[in-house]
Amino acid sequence: MSIQGNTSNNTTYTHDMKSIGAQSIPNIPALPMIVVMFHMFFFILSLIPNGYPWTSAVIFINVFFFVLGLWATHDQNSAQAVFWMFCIHVSGILIDIIVLGLYFGELQAAYGNGATQAARLFQFSAAMMILNLLFKPLTVFVLVFLFWFRNGFGKVLAILKMNPEGENPYSNLDDGERS
Repeated sequence: MSIQGNTSNNTTYTHDMKSIGAQSIPNIPALPMIVVMFHMFFFILSLIPNGYPWTSAVIFINVFFFVLGLWATHDQNSAQAVFWMFCIHVSGILIDIIVLGLYFGELQAAYGNGATQAARLFQFSAAMMILNLLFKPLTVFVLVFLFWFRNGFGKVLAILKMNPEGENPYSNLDDGERS
């Protein structure tokens, strides 16, 4: 992505947006899948105990996040895929907090203090889910960076840009000439 413009003496300049701040921002095509695989590792480890102590909402949101990660990895120019990944990821943070808040105490009481193998498996599962939840805000920043890198903010701003005359930039099909 580059910006072109004219200087005061009418010479054209080009500014590469990907080199702002850093020497060069690397294009990592598999970055969405790296993020997804990182979180899927902790999620799968949280499902080790028999009977899946966490609700199906956590399973559903993580599978959906995985599918969106496949889309974002496949279509490397799509800012829309990264945007939806971001939305599902933020929703996943909220769902994880709600599920841990609702079920952790009840399951901790059911499994006991760690004297049995089932209790230790539950504690391991809970620790993996909490670690996954702690890393999610960090990867939100990675997804925002990836959205910016794919020019997502430029597309959003172009949609929000108002016409200077205050007129509707779209014409009614009934009013215009038909060719």
